[in-house]
Amino acid sequence: MNRRIFLLLTFSFVFTSIYCKDPDNTSVKAGAKTLIAKNLKLTVWDDNGRFNVSSNIENRWEALFFNDYPSTNFMRFYLNNEVLDFGMGGGLNKSSIQIVDNSVVYEWSNQVVRIVLNYSFIKMDSELYDALKINVKVINLSSQSLTVSSLFCFDTYLGENTNSHFILPGDIAVNSEIEFSGNTVPSYIASDSITKTDQIKFYFDGSQETRPYRVFMANWKKVSERQGVYMVKEGESFNWGRFSFNDSALFVEYRNVPVKIDSEISRDFFIQNKSGVTENISVTPEVTKEVKQEAKQEVIIKDTKMDILPDIGTLTDLGIDDLLRLLTLINKKLDNESNITQNDIEYFDEILKVIEKKTNKSK
Repeated sequence: MNRRIFLLLTFSFVFTSIYCKDPDNTSVKAGAKTLIAKNLKLTVWDDNGRFNVSSNIENRWEALFFNDYPSTNFMRFYLNNEVLDFGMGGGLNKSSIQIVDNSVVYEWSNQVVRIVLNYSFIKMDSELYDALKINVKVINLSSQSLTVSSLFCFDTYLGENTNSHFILPGDIAVNSEIEFSGNTVPSYIASDSITKTDQIKFYFDGSQETRPYRVFMANWKKVSERQGVYMVKEGESFNWGRFSFNDSALFVEYRNVPVKIDSEISRDFFIQNKSGVTENISVTPEVTKEVKQEAKQEVIIKDTKMDILPDIGTLTDLGIDDLLRLLTLINKKLDNESNITQNDIEYFDEILKVIEKKTNKSK
């Protein structure tokens, strides 16, 4: 039985293969497959099947989800209520990524299950390739029936620099933890950029058979570090701990789906972006390219690229939106506590102090 969530993303495309740089100024080569459109780009990483999507804004790629390596979008699976080491290697675990029939296919398996992520472009309402489809398939390889649960995380970024992290039907803003289940799951959930030039919109099928068990919005770090069922505390902020501020994400959950012997379950995701292309671009053969250079840490404030963070003494000159954007960009840098320095802590604390002062003045 297919279980489907609908998320839409419009673009035509060409194929290429790239090597990604990690964000910590090291030259770690990571294979990835990329679908490039005139205005949009999809990247799927080979070591875990995670993805990200970027939009071409004035000849510069801007991520529609939080931009990090590895991608902070993730898929988590549970077999008979035990977490599966999906994406991990070693032992009998195997994985591969390739382009097959105009699709990027990531496959991971062990002795019990095979999980296939198929990223492909389809034609929805026109003659163009106007939608990105992500098919998630779980195949039972064992000699007994399985129960599969899954959690899909979409680490939204656009709304974190606005006064509305998420938008529900009726222009209802969501700025704190909330969950929807059963018949309360909305028809869509949107996330807009501060300039309203970009939007990601998640559509949910309303039929009983294909509706997810629940969808919820919460702090990314708070949920990602919990292996079991996350208990939503409605009204709680998108902050958590000292180094996770204003960091929201959308989560889609399925629970206890039976998979019989020699059977499979399948879920389809469709993702929509506000801006689309108006011309078709033919598919070209795959191109392989290796990029080997030092990655520079970048902070973008008001569309200005900076090789270093603004001087701590100039933070008071920034507006609230810029300060929130800074916090969002350095949140996950500080997520790895082994890399935290005293300067990082002082810088982070100073941003919080400036935000508090500016907020109090505006009251």
